[in-house]
Amino acid sequence: MLKKIIITILITLVILKIAEFASEWAVERYPGSKTNYISQKKFDAKIIYHGACEVEWGINPDYLDTLIGIKSYNLAKQGSSFVDNYLDLYVYLKNQQKPEYLFLQVGPESFNISKNDAEVYNYVNYFDDSTVVDVLKTEDSRYMSSSVVPYLKFSFYNNFNLYRVFSGLMHRVANIDDLRYTNGYRIPQGFDSRVNKPFLTKIDENSWNAQEEKYFRKIILLCKSQKIKVILFRTPSYLPYQTLNPFLKQKNKLIQKIASDFELPYFEFDNIEMNKDSSNFFITPCNLSLKGVKKFNDIFSKQLKDSIFK
Repeated sequence: MLKKIIITILITLVILKIAEFASEWAVERYPGSKTNYISQKKFDAKIIYHGACEVEWGINPDYLDTLIGIKSYNLAKQGSSFVDNYLDLYVYLKNQQKPEYLFLQVGPESFNISKNDAEVYNYVNYFDDSTVVDVLKTEDSRYMSSSVVPYLKFSFYNNFNLYRVFSGLMHRVANIDDLRYTNGYRIPQGFDSRVNKPFLTKIDENSWNAQEEKYFRKIILLCKSQKIKVILFRTPSYLPYQTLNPFLKQKNKLIQKIASDFELPYFEFDNIEMNKDSSNFFITPCNLSLKGVKKFNDIFSKQLKDSIFK
């Protein structure tokens, strides 16, 4: 009886280990991961734009490159935290030519952990990298402890990772090369590219997550260690949203203090004229419509040419 139990356990472990190897192979080919894309393709970008959806949907490198004359890439990801930003920048620097500049989006909302939780399952196929593993252990110790059991690193967040397994497998079988991250910019998702009146959101005035600040600082220190110039910036936000959340200005002073401590420029676009116009330029309080993207990119490029690329 005991022998049968042992044999059953061993067979189960072997099956799980085979499933783990197969899943890892497939996830590496999942086309919906910008982290995968930047580790497999090669760029020659001198400028990296980084942050969350405000940047991924709001900075068009192809258009900005024509205005500034310097090749760039949009590394930002929708819904990302500074933990994700740090890991993606780390992966980028491991696999790409070092950029000269990092333009990092930051605002008081960036430190609201309920807005941008770290998505540790994005890095399931980077468990052989000690730097990545150390970060993930801090962010989700329960997941990392469970992942030592064969296949659990894929089944723990089942609804996220199994989709990636099957998607990666299908793309490999069909020999499809996904081009959605060619320059990193993505058209605003879920809004059908149309202008929608932005909903006003009141956020918790006490929200300031120390872990997010820690990784915000780590991004800056990582760049400084590689002699990459860091420029902080805050994308436009709809004026009534700013009025509804008056404490944002006070929280922004904390960001200004960090920028000052590191001697970094911090470009803010809170008071520009386009912030008054929701019918043309915004789809959410902090996200731009396609028309807004062009308008802001024109303003942004002028700011950069006047102050950074003189």
